[in-house]
Amino acid sequence: MRVTDRPANNTIQNLNTMSIKRNAIILVATLAAGAAIGFMLAPDSGEKTRRKLLKKKSDLQDRMKDLLDEGCELLEKLKGDASGLTDAAKSTAKDAAQHVRDAASHMAKG
Repeated sequence: MRVTDRPANNTIQNLNTMSIKRNAIILVATLAAGAAIGFMLAPDSGEKTRRKLLKKKSDLQDRMKDLLDEGCELLEKLKGDASGLTDAAKSTAKDAAQHVRDAASHMAKG
């Protein structure tokens, strides 16, 4: 390595370090400005926003419980309907079997 190469390398390192510092300063300033604008434009205070979110969460939980209860009631109704349909199908099958036996008996006699 030549002696004349060292100052050039140091200059590049200094430029890189300054670039990183400058970018970090710009990033922090941008974040601070964004936070300040956010606070100024926020419609409610943080506490009020948290209360609203908790209320919405509670409302959503209540609605979900209601939907679950309605779903359970519907399943019970469907279960009862299915049981009634099963009984009706059994009865129809018995009646059909009896008609077949009667028809077979009538044909055997005839």
